[in-house]
Amino acid sequence: MNGIRWTCVAGLLVLATAGCSADSHAAAAPPSPAPAHTWQRITPSCPAMQSPPYGIDSTGKRAEDAVALGEQQVIDQVAPGATFEHAVCRYSDPGFNSPGINTDVKIFTGDAGIAQATALFDREETAAKRLGVDYADVPALGDDAFAWYFEPELYLAARSGNAYVVVRTTPGPEATATFDKLQPLRQQIPALTPVMTDALNALR
Repeated sequence: MNGIRWTCVAGLLVLATAGCSADSHAAAAPPSPAPAHTWQRITPSCPAMQSPPYGIDSTGKRAEDAVALGEQQVIDQVAPGATFEHAVCRYSDPGFNSPGINTDVKIFTGDAGIAQATALFDREETAAKRLGVDYADVPALGDDAFAWYFEPELYLAARSGNAYVVVRTTPGPEATATFDKLQPLRQQIPALTPVMTDALNALR
């Protein structure tokens, strides 16, 4: 545990010699990874966005939190019997012609919560890659994160411990007209990241 490695003379166990000794030159063991978060709940009110993009209102309100049938089927496949706390926050009213953001938060409960959140994250990441649309890994956000652009909407998904969070953003045609034609998603990730940070900071 302390990084000291015990070695034997000439690298062999020779009982006739002095035997084993501490190797002070051994490389120190790598630090243990930080324990994963186990979240219990979501704040009752929607967090105010610190840096709302695309002219979207920073104040959100809770929306209907029912899980779509297709999404529930995926959860049943990758995490049978999973239970979770679920909340959806809506900022402005996202639509094809009006900018808005929806944040969808799921906190998986029980001892298997982290494994279940991870399974859902992995399944949806694989699906996003298979869409053949603009896709990007997003480092240093939660435990893991990825984004994709399914025109006209931008998506950013992250996992933190037993929580899985998806931010769906509709920039609106006025904003998308300014997007980079070759790499629109990568150009917009800096605008999406603070929104996800606000959502993750609302976990308790």
